[in-house]
Amino acid sequence: MIRSTVRLAPRGARFITNNSGSAETLRVADEKLAQILTGGSTSGAHTSIKDLNKRALYKSPPGLDAIFPAALKIVEEKSAAIKKQAEEIAKEFEASGDKALKDQYIKLMGKAEVHNPQVMMNHVNGNVDMNHPVYRHLAEADYKKYEQILLVESLETMHVIPDTMPVIDAKARVRVNFPGNEKGKWITPGTLQSTELTSELPIVEIQEFEDIPKDSKYTVLLVDPDYPVPETESFGTKVHWAVSNVPISVDQPLVKPELGDTLVKYVPSTPEKNSGDHRMSLWVFRQDGDVKDSLSHSDFFDIRGFADKHKLTSVGAFFWRNRFDMFAESLREKFGLGSGRVFGMSRTGEDVPR
Repeated sequence: MIRSTVRLAPRGARFITNNSGSAETLRVADEKLAQILTGGSTSGAHTSIKDLNKRALYKSPPGLDAIFPAALKIVEEKSAAIKKQAEEIAKEFEASGDKALKDQYIKLMGKAEVHNPQVMMNHVNGNVDMNHPVYRHLAEADYKKYEQILLVESLETMHVIPDTMPVIDAKARVRVNFPGNEKGKWITPGTLQSTELTSELPIVEIQEFEDIPKDSKYTVLLVDPDYPVPETESFGTKVHWAVSNVPISVDQPLVKPELGDTLVKYVPSTPEKNSGDHRMSLWVFRQDGDVKDSLSHSDFFDIRGFADKHKLTSVGAFFWRNRFDMFAESLREKFGLGSGRVFGMSRTGEDVPR
């Protein structure tokens, strides 16, 4: 049966992954439930049922005690076959050092445990160790089913792409929240938020699914491509927050600006009256080396040029919308931004300052 004694890597090949995880993380914490999930009798109290009355009334379906171990045997045989394939890949990697082989090995080790009942239970309950490739595999699958599709469609529909960056490969899951919002509830990409809520520094999570090095560093840029420029009847891009050299790992995905370098302190969006929606676009870049630069919120910002200059690789993005509301003017005063312009409509329908 599939038990916690399963090794993540064959002997001599453990160095192949930077984030190996532990075989112990494949087990569920509840010993009774672990016994059931590894082929023990399913009769009696089912510890995954929280309601004590329902738990007392629970009875296993007829024949399950015979069928479940047989199904587990099939899962274990498939797992063993995949691990054997991974061992061969590990040997090839040791001989060649080819990174593609390393990536293939890690994917196979995740695939080998993907149908492990204990792993599946941990994934559903959120008791995961993202150092282990199987949990990254499952999380990535969930991400691609919904969040990634919603994000990319929103970015394209609202023209964040190409108005900020030309394309996106949203391989990392980027989530955003604010201190004033419900704890643990991430905001939905593209939604309209009050300027009061977004007046505080956002909470940003960057979840990588690849086997990134522990010392990986990132740059986070928050830009507004909707700053009105009446003189040219166009819009400019302003940078509202920029941090670089921020360490991120698969098991520590939260952006901690104090651990990196702040290039532009957070300046909240305070749209001017009648200036329409402002798409606050947050881009996440994986760095090739340290990033040092001098930026200013008051200047127009070329995000593409900045990314090219520092050889940054975009791995994810997010955005929300702000528009003028009852809090905007007081926030402008609080952050020393001066009184906002008031736009009206010309005969051609263009926004012009009064």
